[in-house]
Amino acid sequence: MSLTTKIFLAIAATATLVIGTMALLVALSMRDGFSQYLLRGELIRFDSLVRELALAHDPDAPGWPDLAEDPVVWNEFVRTHFTPPGAPSQEEVNADPLVLGERLALLDAAGNRIAGAPTRTAIYEQRPICTARGCPEGAPLGYIRLNAPRMSDSASDAFFLRGQYASLAFSALIALMASAAAAFLIARQILVPIKRLQAGAKTLASGDYSARIDKDRTDELGDLISHYNVLAETLARKTQAEREWISNTSHELQTPLAVLRAQIEALQDGVRQPDKETLAEMHAAQMRLSRLVQDFKILTYAREAHFVTSMAREDLVDIATEAVEDRAPGTGGRGPRHRLRVSRNVTRHL
Repeated sequence: MSLTTKIFLAIAATATLVIGTMALLVALSMRDGFSQYLLRGELIRFDSLVRELALAHDPDAPGWPDLAEDPVVWNEFVRTHFTPPGAPSQEEVNADPLVLGERLALLDAAGNRIAGAPTRTAIYEQRPICTARGCPEGAPLGYIRLNAPRMSDSASDAFFLRGQYASLAFSALIALMASAAAAFLIARQILVPIKRLQAGAKTLASGDYSARIDKDRTDELGDLISHYNVLAETLARKTQAEREWISNTSHELQTPLAVLRAQIEALQDGVRQPDKETLAEMHAAQMRLSRLVQDFKILTYAREAHFVTSMAREDLVDIATEAVEDRAPGTGGRGPRHRLRVSRNVTRHL
């Protein structure tokens, strides 16, 4: 896979995981919240029961001991004082699922069960039992607790939840599409400068060091583009310096070779004799050529990490005098007086 595809899949997969997790948590919270909402609505229907429990409370014997002794008495008390909305018949009251099963329970002021449902489900609601003047000293006489039904048979409730789940799924789908588009744009934004760097690297590999990349970023990729431009500029300067060095090297090599050639041709033509002075000049030219070759050899190792230069003091007058003499081969008069005269002229010009 290309780098663009990898970045896109990485961002898209992360966004999908986050959105899916959030959608699942919202769906679970929505279901529990809807159950809590239904329970609060159901507890409002127990006004009559709460009022009768407050009237039946005995301050001298708190806790409704009469209702705690016999479950039948509690069930009969609930059937007698619970009236669903719409004033249904007594048969409908007895068959109402709110007062049957393990949903409704009576608790004391401390929250301990007195009568009713022995267990408590994960979702439930409690309503305090107070007198007509309110709860004494802020503490209720007790509570009635209503558990959420284990299975909801209400078609309207199921329809409402299905609609909410569909809306949540549609919102999650839109979020996924938006995250995919954002992942594509981010991957493209990252890959565009990388592709330019790739093209620039190919250009450098082909030997063209004149190409530069426009820096339009200030992040790490922008720094990498700056480093690329510096590298291209450095390579261009080094290439130019090497060309000049080769040109200068060829010129420097021509001088001692020309001296040797002139000396040899003068000997062949009989213009000069193979005396001590002539041989000394030829030897000096040969030594100069050897030094140049040695310098070139040293320069080939100049880029090594352990390269050590050897510094020594030289007489500039002697070097210049030798160069002047080498420039005028075959002129004769190269005795001590001539060398002294040349040295004085060189010293005066320097």
